[in-house]
Amino acid sequence: MMLSPTTAVGACLTLACLLPAQVDRFGASCSGDAGRVPRLTAERVAVQGSAIDVAIVTDTPRAAMVLVFGTSNSRWNSQALPLDLTGMGFAGCSLLVSPDALVAATADGAGRYRAQLPTAGLPVGQRGYIQVFVPGSAPGTWAFSDGLGLEVIAPLANHTVVGLPDTQIYSFSTTYFPLFQAQTAGIVQALKSRNIVFVSHVGDIVENGGQGPSRNAEEWQRADTAMSALDGDLQSNKDGLVPYATCIGNHDYDVPHDQSAAGRYLEFFGPARYRGRSWYLGASPNGRSHAQLFKAGEQQYLHLAIEWRAWDDALLWAQGVLAARPHTPTIVTTHEHLRPGYQHIRAYQGHTPQSGGSNSGEDAYRKLIEPFPQIFLVTCGHKDGEGQLTTPSIFGRTVHELLANYQFEPNGGNGWLRFMEFQPARNAIEVRTESTFYRPNSTPGPDHSVAASSNFTLAYDAYEHRAFLGSHRVRRFRAGQDFGFGNYTGAEDATVSPATPDTPDGLGPNVWCDDDGNREQGLLRFRNIVGTGAGQVPPRVRVFRAILTLTTEGSGVESVDGGKLYAMTSDWNGASTFNSLGGGVRIGVNTLGGFDVDSKGRVTATGTWSFDVTARVQAWVDGSIPNHGWAVIASGGDAWGVRSAEWGTIVERPMLTIVY
Repeated sequence: MMLSPTTAVGACLTLACLLPAQVDRFGASCSGDAGRVPRLTAERVAVQGSAIDVAIVTDTPRAAMVLVFGTSNSRWNSQALPLDLTGMGFAGCSLLVSPDALVAATADGAGRYRAQLPTAGLPVGQRGYIQVFVPGSAPGTWAFSDGLGLEVIAPLANHTVVGLPDTQIYSFSTTYFPLFQAQTAGIVQALKSRNIVFVSHVGDIVENGGQGPSRNAEEWQRADTAMSALDGDLQSNKDGLVPYATCIGNHDYDVPHDQSAAGRYLEFFGPARYRGRSWYLGASPNGRSHAQLFKAGEQQYLHLAIEWRAWDDALLWAQGVLAARPHTPTIVTTHEHLRPGYQHIRAYQGHTPQSGGSNSGEDAYRKLIEPFPQIFLVTCGHKDGEGQLTTPSIFGRTVHELLANYQFEPNGGNGWLRFMEFQPARNAIEVRTESTFYRPNSTPGPDHSVAASSNFTLAYDAYEHRAFLGSHRVRRFRAGQDFGFGNYTGAEDATVSPATPDTPDGLGPNVWCDDDGNREQGLLRFRNIVGTGAGQVPPRVRVFRAILTLTTEGSGVESVDGGKLYAMTSDWNGASTFNSLGGGVRIGVNTLGGFDVDSKGRVTATGTWSFDVTARVQAWVDGSIPNHGWAVIASGGDAWGVRSAEWGTIVERPMLTIVY
């Protein structure tokens, strides 16, 4: 049976009728029929009134398409389930149950279809299975997509995440310490009325973090007392009253601003404080960064508390946590990230361009936040004042970054707190700044409860984000890094030059290109990324986005001219030389004629950059050209270098991220 696309679509247009559906994929290495497999995408999978709304993406319009829907219960309203459709099903790849309904998809004229499934009466907890079939290339055959599994869940209620700005002056002063206590006491009092699900301290917990007999011990004890209000009675409830995180700020190290030791922080707010709590996932090797998993209703969020000016090993740990939970929306809190101002810029302090050292806010965004589309919100303190930045990422997602720090205002900060209320039905996060201490017209200092810079609305579609993460798979490839499938060993690169025509350079710390006298040319490749094995991208699937992330750090690597990446058509390896390639790389001879990436204008300073290479990776996945990687050809005489697969710090090595 085949159904032709129609031209109209009915949809519930009111926000009140949304009932979300949890999304995940099924099907092992579904490849279907080359060139014919549609991509089934849950852009915003939700039970809208009486229908589940799904999107089907195709490269070309389809004359015929079948959307198959099955459920796990024995009855659907008054009808017995499943409906019998004998002969439908491909063991191991397609639905292993008989479908309950065949549904027509509606065309939008741009290779995209929408379909709505009749779901009146489906209860919360109902499990559904969706898959698309189209006629195969041979008569009587079918091509089929991976499937989506949907579970109807209760609507998300409004829920609140609280940001606790720098408390160092409260901890330092006996006069101002009651404001710190009032902050956490106020949070506890509002837990139920505001449905507070998480509390995140942005760091600078104390003013003087050092060890020894000085008064800083009192500061830590005060901070411990104030934060312990969130624990309640741990004897009766080991999880405490609410999950929370306490970032380490520059004042929290044993020597303020010196990251060499953090004994007091580890004593009071290290991993031992949270051990045994179900929401605590663990810490980085040095104990200064932490991961938490908390819930709003039955929906999970991941939170990462990242140390101040995190070193590369902390970012490597954080990437591992993210890779283990690719379908979980994520919030990041770190002490220093933004400079004050609306739509302002990230902090550049902390950038160490010559080594695998600490990272600025801009570095952290480029290395950690942008390449991982789970992250949608970043909060920070450190800089005095407020800041806000909303950025469209290279994955087509939106990242909100917020700064709030009031320590230089009267009374050590006047007790201001940030309440971020998630309102799923409105696709919004309402940010409100409040204090139980501040009294208008009598307390000195600005009234943040009425300031536009302190109270605003962020656009965030919680259902769409979860659907996006659930309906896509992610594969990442970087030398020596384990993204859930073991350490990847297929990365390869080299630099060739007529100055050393017979000498291979496949083990250097950088890959170079230049058009001066040395005429260096770079080569880089990710082998074995397509296949049916664990960690590979299945052949002929539709790639949503492929992103190449490169780090330009070291001596003289920044470039006004940059370089272009051309897909190689000749094979090579790390032992290749200028002469073995027949006189170096020649555009249109060893490569395709057109380039995939032009870095000019983006690599004028050191840092990490991501480039969209979706079209090239799709060609490799389709098998239309072999994967010989890229040649990096200079656009001028100003040399450009990027970290190689051999560089000692893993998070600065080239990384290829493929979302499909």
